[in-house]
Amino acid sequence: MVLLAVNWTNALIITLIGFGLVVILLIFLVFVLLGFGAIMARINAPKKENNLKPVAVVPTPNAVETVEITGEELAAIAMAIQMSKENIHDSEHNVLTIVSDPNSAWASKTFGINNLIR
Repeated sequence: MVLLAVNWTNALIITLIGFGLVVILLIFLVFVLLGFGAIMARINAPKKENNLKPVAVVPTPNAVETVEITGEELAAIAMAIQMSKENIHDSEHNVLTIVSDPNSAWASKTFGINNLIR
């Protein structure tokens, strides 16, 4: 008859207060995290510099530079373009190939946890 001796009104009040406190603290924690997020976004935002003024750039016709490219550089560029066009990579995409060595310590049965010495 111990079950009947419990004051269920007090137990219900304590339970509701506990659940209510948890919900209120979770809502408070959400607002705290949103506040920290806003503060960090404001700190990490790029700084605006208002003292920059647009400048018009007019190219001069005599400013053209000629660049000499050597034969080795042209050959390297041509080889890079040819290799990128040919797809020299593996024909298997998204396939992981694992080759196991039976003589390695990882495959050794002596290090197993089920090795019971009696």
